Amino acid sequence: MTVKSARKPIRKTVGGLCLPKANIDLHLLLEAAEIIEPKKATIYYIDGAKYVGEHINLIPNGNGECIFPDGRKYIGEFSCGKFHGKVEKYSADDILVFSGLYDKGKRHGDGIIYFTKNRRFECSYVNDVLDGNAKFFSNDVLKIECNFKNSKVNNVIEYHSNKFVKYNIVDEKIQGDIEIYFPDGTKVIGTEENCKPIELILELNKL
Repeated sequence: MTVKSARKPIRKTVGGLCLPKANIDLHLLLEAAEIIEPKKATIYYIDGAKYVGEHINLIPNGNGECIFPDGRKYIGEFSCGKFHGKVEKYSADDILVFSGLYDKGKRHGDGIIYFTKNRRFECSYVNDVLDGNAKFFSNDVLKIECNFKNSKVNNVIEYHSNKFVKYNIVDEKIQGDIEIYFPDGTKVIGTEENCKPIELILELNKL
C-alpha cells in the first residue's frame, strides 16, 4: 500500500505530529509512504530524504535506515522519530564515519569517530557534548589519550615510540610544566608554548 501526498507540499507532518529535530535534520515533511509490512515502511520526504524501517504511524520507531539526497546514510535505532540506541553514520561515499549511542536524538554514551580505516577517535558523550575519557588511535596504535569535561580538554598524554609526554591541562589551557617519560624510567620536566595534541583534539571536538 502506498500513501501519496499531493504534488504541492502537504501542510502536515508525519503522522499528524511534528517530527523532532534529531541530529540528522529529520524535521521534514512527508511526501509519500509505502507500507512494506504492518510495522515496516519506506517513507519519503519532500526534500528527497528517505527512511526505510520500522515505524509507528509513519514515524520512525525501531530499527531503520535514513538516506539523505547528498548520499549520507544513518543506520540504527529510532524512537519517536529520533535516534535512540546504537547508530552508525556513513558518508556519501558509503564510508563509516561515526558509530555510537544516542539518547532521544542526542549522542549520549560511547562513540567512535572514524577518519580513515586506520585512524579513529574513541570517546564518550553526555547530552551531545564530549565528556569523559578519549583515545586517538592510528594503525591501532594509541597515540593520544585525554579527558573531556563538558567539551573542554583536560590532561593530555601523547605517546611516541620512545617516550610519552604528559601535558597538565585544565579547560584546554596548559597548567605548569610538561612531563616527559622514557622507557628506562627517566623523567624530564620542560615547558612548551605550543601543544600539538591540543590542536588536534580541538578539531575533533568540532565533529
